[in-house]
Amino acid sequence: MIAIDDTGIVDEDGMIVIDVQSNDLNIGGGVMTTSLFTLPPNGTVELLDADSILYIPNLNYNGIDTFTYNVCNGEEPIPACNTALVIISVLPQPDAPIAFDDTATLNAGDEILINVQLNDINFDAEVLITSIISAPVNGTAVIEGDLDIRYTPDYGFFGVDSLQYAVCNSGFTDFCDTAAVRIEINQINFFYPEAEPDDYEFDAGNVEVLDVLANDSDGDGDNLQVTELIAGLMINTVQLEDGVVSYNASSLALDSFYYVVCDSSSPVYCDTALVRVRVRDMDILDSFSPNNDGINDFYSIDGLTAYPDFTFRVYSRWGQLVYSTNDAFFQWDGSTNQSGPLPTGQLTDGTYFYILELTPGTAPLTGSIVIKR
Repeated sequence: MIAIDDTGIVDEDGMIVIDVQSNDLNIGGGVMTTSLFTLPPNGTVELLDADSILYIPNLNYNGIDTFTYNVCNGEEPIPACNTALVIISVLPQPDAPIAFDDTATLNAGDEILINVQLNDINFDAEVLITSIISAPVNGTAVIEGDLDIRYTPDYGFFGVDSLQYAVCNSGFTDFCDTAAVRIEINQINFFYPEAEPDDYEFDAGNVEVLDVLANDSDGDGDNLQVTELIAGLMINTVQLEDGVVSYNASSLALDSFYYVVCDSSSPVYCDTALVRVRVRDMDILDSFSPNNDGINDFYSIDGLTAYPDFTFRVYSRWGQLVYSTNDAFFQWDGSTNQSGPLPTGQLTDGTYFYILELTPGTAPLTGSIVIKR
């Protein structure tokens, strides 16, 4: 009994059935039987019948593999046996790569180079070729080299974008796999806020809230907030509290100051604008007619509550003080309230002169009042 070595050729990930007895010599006669002697290190074998062995290489293996078998005849009383080697050539075949999904993060206005093959699996030595099969909706993507995709978001876009790509064995377009790339674009600040100058005009005596942001804007649509006031030429006072600008129009004035407005993005951008405030002259009448006809019988001045230290004096054309008060709600009926050489009661018709001191140390307001009954 003589067993002769065998050979076989099979493709990677294929299988082969080998009739190992076909070249063996049965010198003594009898029925030949086959059994496995040693197993292959890179595959599996299965005895199908008395003379055939099924060989299957391990997944993705290519190269040389071997195993041995034992063949015996049916001689009596002792069968004759012999062992032979089987050499299998496993030929390499292209394998499809495995592509895995990727993620990337960048800031709006930037671009990013994504190595999408970094986490993909290439079973063969061939170079993998990347191609884009579904373009991003909110940006552009181009292939650079064989590995990378350069992504650029659309101008001003932030949020989530995505694309799909394929990787293929070079030269074997049927051996491909696909995956997705999820791209997160962070919002950043593109534009500075634009602060516009403001002009206001008020009557004296009240605290006014100034909506300085009403005419300001931000190209990103960010929320704006006043963060600082910078005093200019001021008679009255202005304050900032919780983003609200309040102006105390207590005195006649032409005030000016600056405010700083900032947006809510990162990095924070700010701008500065000028505010001008004019507090108008008080409405001081120049005549009245105290004749008890119910029309202009009394003389008064509105807005004096803002000046707790004011004094209002009226003089005759000879310089005699005929009336004086510091009552903010006074109603003068044309009578004198001064004692002395002047007669008490109603003053005569004519022209009188007033001095209104609103705040000690500031220039008084002066003018004339005509009494005509």
